[in-house]
Amino acid sequence: MSVSEYSRRVFRLGELDFEYAFWQVLHLCLSPSRVYRNTKYHKQTKNQWARDDPAFLLILIYLIVLIDLAYLVCFQIRGISLLGYIVKDVTLFICIGCLVTLVFWFFCNRFLRMSGMAVESRVEWLYAFDVHCNSFLLFALINYVARYFLLPVIYDKGSVSLFFSNFIYFASVCYYIYITFLGYDILPFLRRTHYLLYLVLPSAVLLLSLCFAGVELWKPL
Repeated sequence: MSVSEYSRRVFRLGELDFEYAFWQVLHLCLSPSRVYRNTKYHKQTKNQWARDDPAFLLILIYLIVLIDLAYLVCFQIRGISLLGYIVKDVTLFICIGCLVTLVFWFFCNRFLRMSGMAVESRVEWLYAFDVHCNSFLLFALINYVARYFLLPVIYDKGSVSLFFSNFIYFASVCYYIYITFLGYDILPFLRRTHYLLYLVLPSAVLLLSLCFAGVELWKPL
């Protein structure tokens, strides 16, 4: 499926399989490896690694809108500013998501892809985008949803709250990296996918450095 066809299907809600998308949301939280095992079956039946439709993407956008509404109400932001924040965050999610997808897509095809295989295989851009969306789900649930319920503890001055706030961000990044690793690890034409897990190390160094510098990775609205 091409990117243009994928984009057009966003507006054909009646053709989207939301039931399967919600199944993936549930199992990404409970057993992400099961989702990727199912992706292997999808490859065998549909001859592509990427999803058939953007239902999962629309669920993520809906989640972003709900998260924004919760934070904006909490910080008493209303009116046109509320709409502006939502449009900005959805736009950033799509733009940054495409950029991150491009980086992983290029890195895997350039450095992790096996050479000399009988059938030439490459990472599909849409599949790389699917992997990003899967990883972002866990990132959002930890960094935004879990953080929301911990605001009374985090939204305070002091080194303990600073460390705790940055640690939540670090944990969400670790989950993002892990889900990303699982997504590329199932591709039989990639090797040394465990290199992706090494991204946790610079993330940990950054966390400690920012804590000692008194810098918080997440700021309230």
